[in-house]
Amino acid sequence: MRLLLGVSLLVAVQQLHSTATAGGGGLAGELRELALLHGEGVLTDAEFHTAKQATLDGAARTALAPPQHTRGTSAGFAVTAFGADPTGKTDSTAAFNAAFAAASATYKEHDCGKGCDRSVADVFVPAGEYMLSSTIETGIAPGIHGEGTAILRQTNASADIFYSPGVWRTQISGLAFLGGRNHLHLGTNNIDTAFITIERCTFSNASSAAIRTMPATGSYHNKTAYHGSASTQVTVRTCEFFHNEQVVVNYCDTFSFLDSWVENCYMPTCSKGKALFENHDTLFIERMVGVPHPIAGYDQRWIDNFAGLVVARNARFGGEGGGFTVVVNKASFLTTDPSGMHWSERNASPPGRGPLPPGTTWEGDPQHAAIILDSCQIDSDGSKERQANIWLEQLPAILVSSAPLRTACV
Repeated sequence: MRLLLGVSLLVAVQQLHSTATAGGGGLAGELRELALLHGEGVLTDAEFHTAKQATLDGAARTALAPPQHTRGTSAGFAVTAFGADPTGKTDSTAAFNAAFAAASATYKEHDCGKGCDRSVADVFVPAGEYMLSSTIETGIAPGIHGEGTAILRQTNASADIFYSPGVWRTQISGLAFLGGRNHLHLGTNNIDTAFITIERCTFSNASSAAIRTMPATGSYHNKTAYHGSASTQVTVRTCEFFHNEQVVVNYCDTFSFLDSWVENCYMPTCSKGKALFENHDTLFIERMVGVPHPIAGYDQRWIDNFAGLVVARNARFGGEGGGFTVVVNKASFLTTDPSGMHWSERNASPPGRGPLPPGTTWEGDPQHAAIILDSCQIDSDGSKERQANIWLEQLPAILVSSAPLRTACV
């Protein structure tokens, strides 16, 4: 405490801190000591009130200050401890990569039963703006948490911000992502009980997708098959999305998009023919406020369903100035199997289902295309190309809406 109000007050404050520290009384102890010094006449009325207010202000600053993390603490690793610049004036890419490498080095496997067999330290990003020039490799990607307002600005339009094909139980919160290709480009390699939780984040100006999960591919690090992002539950809540080419590209078993705000890409630089949400498995959208900005000739739509289930509840897909098509369904009830075999040839037919025409199979495992829109605000008046709320390139197994629909089959 620094108070220049006379020798008596300085001596009193020194005595106050010494006594309170020795007694372990904290704020209450300091206030009691001040009252005692005032009662003994050591402090005048003015000095007592000044010292009391200074003590309360100091306690408030301590309570509101973000936690200070250093390398190797049990709480995790702060990127600033590795040299990240919160002023945004110098490149922080190397510091971020070093922080994630340090966190990944704490990874341990435990023999405590399914669901608790891995642990890894978190990474913290103190308030500020951080300039990045290439992709950050997050490794297993522990908790990644912004403190206050933490802005990550990618200056390389062809680089992702965070990338990892092997996350497991990742929690990402309190960050603002700006620029670059994909903001979050993540996969799990089909590890059981995988979760990705994203909260209180802002995503702006991604040239590809704000959140992209990975599909299965033929090789993983040129060695073994990569199993994509199946067996994974993704939850996005209370986030904001502005001017991204796409908001979500989903290959996960379940992707829940909740309580968020979305504005589409509407500048002349935006690509034509891209849906904001691209679904390849199961997508739930609830309590979303979508703010469309229709542009003639851009073939805009909210959701492209390539496979699986789309359920939207209590979501707004239109508003000022109309809107555009909510769902373009590309997934059929029956689909051609690349192997040329139908279900009964590859495996036993599903119960109650007869043989299928040659070259077709039941979609999925078996998971059929379904579209359910419940209590949604829908307006596609601004969609000049399709002029339909739902556009069916393929007929889904289930189509349900609680609102009147303008549906086109092609």
